Amino acid sequence: MSGRPDDTRIRWDDVRIFLEIARAGSLTEAARRLRLGVATAGRRLRRLEAELGAPLVDRLPAGIALTPLGQEVAAAADPMDAGAHAMLRRVEAARSGPAAVRITATAAVSLFVAAHLRTLIKACPDAEISLISTRARLSLAQREAEIALRMRRVPSEGDILVRRIGRVAVAPYAARAYLETHGTAPDRPHDAIGVRDDPSSSQTAQWLERFAGRRPRVRASELFLRHRAAADGLGVTLLPCFLGDEDARLARLVPPPAELGEDVFMMIHKDTSRRPAIRQVAEALRALFARQAARLDPEKGPAKGAGKSGGKAR
Repeated sequence: MSGRPDDTRIRWDDVRIFLEIARAGSLTEAARRLRLGVATAGRRLRRLEAELGAPLVDRLPAGIALTPLGQEVAAAADPMDAGAHAMLRRVEAARSGPAAVRITATAAVSLFVAAHLRTLIKACPDAEISLISTRARLSLAQREAEIALRMRRVPSEGDILVRRIGRVAVAPYAARAYLETHGTAPDRPHDAIGVRDDPSSSQTAQWLERFAGRRPRVRASELFLRHRAAADGLGVTLLPCFLGDEDARLARLVPPPAELGEDVFMMIHKDTSRRPAIRQVAEALRALFARQAARLDPEKGPAKGAGKSGGKAR
C-alpha cells in the first residue's frame, strides 16, 4: 500500500466495530456487545486507524472520546450500518421455512414466558424460539432480537410496532415461617431483602424501604436471588405476584400496590413482522398474556386495552 487515499482499502467489518465502540463509549462494552475479545476489538480499531492514517479515538481512563475525524467517520458510517441491517431484515422477512425467533425480556417476564414455553412451541410450528433474559435493551433494528417484551417505558427506535399485551403486579412477600416469628403488623419494622445497592435508584427500592421501616441488611440484584432469600426466611422482598402467589412457602403481606405494577409491551420491527414465524410467536405471546391476565395482575384481572395494537413507537 502506497499510503495514497485512493489506494486505501477499508474493511467494512472494522468500520462496524469502530461504530459500536463509538456508540458504547468504551472498548470493553463494545467488545461485550459484539461478543469479541477486548484485544481483538482494539486490534481491529488500530488497523482501521492505520488504514485511515489518523486516530479515531482518544483513549481516556474512563473510556474513549471520538476525535474530530472519528466523529465524521461515525456520522458517515451510521446510515450505512442502518442500511445494511435494513437489507438483511428484508431478506430474512422474505425467506420461507422455520425461523429463529429471539425474545428478549427482563428477568420477571422471561421467567413467566419460560413457564409457558411448551405452549409457545406447540402454537408456533414455524419458529425456533430463543429466550434472552437481560436488562439491556437489545436492538431490534440491528437484529439482536426479533421480539422485545419491555416494561413501563417504550423507547423510540424507528419503525417499531408496539402492542400492550398485559400488566405485571408486584407485592411484598415473606416466608410463612418468618412471619410466624416476626408478625404481620403493617407498622412493625421488617428485615428487607433489597432490590439494588442504592435505594434511590428505583421506585421499587424506595417503596420496599418505606414498607420495611428500615434499610435492608441484604440486597440482591437478580429476581431469582431475592426469591430464594425470601423463601429461606431472610425477610420481606418484592416479587411479581405470579411468582410469589404460587410459592406455598411465601405469603403476600398487602395487596399489590398500584404504583409498582408495570405494563408489558411487545415490540417488533416493521420489516420482520411480516415473517410467518415471527407473527406466530407474537400472536402466541399476546394470547398467553391475555389468558394469564388474572394471574399476572390478581387484583384487576384482564388489563384494560391488553391485546390491542398500539401502533408505532414515537
